[in-house]
Amino acid sequence: MCFAVLEQDPKRKEALCFAVIESFPTMIFSKDAHPQTRHNDRLSFRYVYFNALMDHVSGLKRLDMIGQNANDHFNPTDAQQYFVDDRQVMTLPPSRDDDAAVLDFYEPWVVPTGKHVNHTRKKNLGDAYMLGTFLVVDDLHLGKVEERRRPVLLPLSE
Repeated sequence: MCFAVLEQDPKRKEALCFAVIESFPTMIFSKDAHPQTRHNDRLSFRYVYFNALMDHVSGLKRLDMIGQNANDHFNPTDAQQYFVDDRQVMTLPPSRDDDAAVLDFYEPWVVPTGKHVNHTRKKNLGDAYMLGTFLVVDDLHLGKVEERRRPVLLPLSE
């Protein structure tokens, strides 16, 4: 598909972007980080997007997560830490491509599928939104590498 066609058809462009994000091999989420609610743990940092992989790996259903925040799904200690991290992210400069603009850390993650360790990256997107990505890095995840490995593809021509 030609990029010029996508530029002329915003709906196709949006559908392609959505398909790419939904298929991405990293868990991706976005939260509302509006300045007026940032310091209220009942109202702040509500999920506005949760990709398919995050839904599958966590066991948390995205339709249940959208519009809710950490208090609705995690234990109080973890939820409080997520709020602290989210507030710190929103103090970083938005839309910079360097590591100084990203909060990058490892954290425990307790979800319906079990206890995991995540490599988490969070970024201030500006306009009152933040983006987060997770990679599960614990033994449960690493033990499944063999199951997920792609078969070797034959060359197209000799």
